[in-house]
Amino acid sequence: MGLAFGSGDRDDILSKTFSGSLNFKQRFYYVVDKGNTTTRTESDLLDIASATAPSVTTVPDNGWFLELTKGERVITDSISINGVIFFTTFNPNNAITGPNTCGNSSKCALGPGTARLYRVLYSTGNPYSGSDRGETAQQGGFLSEPVYFQSKDQQGNIFYTTENTVKTENAPGGKRTSVKGWKERSRRP
Repeated sequence: MGLAFGSGDRDDILSKTFSGSLNFKQRFYYVVDKGNTTTRTESDLLDIASATAPSVTTVPDNGWFLELTKGERVITDSISINGVIFFTTFNPNNAITGPNTCGNSSKCALGPGTARLYRVLYSTGNPYSGSDRGETAQQGGFLSEPVYFQSKDQQGNIFYTTENTVKTENAPGGKRTSVKGWKERSRRP
């Protein structure tokens, strides 16, 4: 078991109060809880230099931290389901560019900034799928907190929203995940 948390000022999401926060990297941490009183520092943890850094092959003893891009910050609580941590970030430095595919640009034009949904294995910090730990939201400036729900057919799902869309995806681990299943029992990769 461990503790997962991210850094960044949710009250100053656009960095209007402290613009200096746009010039350094915030982080997302997973620190292993060994039931002792040892103080941990970043030097005790595996440093994952970016969302696209190569995957590791061994489980770090004390945990890991993921360096976000300059200005990017964690804006929601995280949720862990069957060994996968989900959390969202926002970066006011980077505006999404490209075509507006929503069909109504006056109602859903993107504001400045980039939102990302991260999916990482809590044991290693590796991507849950693919090679990028995070996925950029294409039609919204902010992402809501990821929420777990179970549909009528007993399928576990992750639900999150932007200003313009509602998204769901299958939760990891198969058809049914109980609330009891949220409590992780091992650190196997």
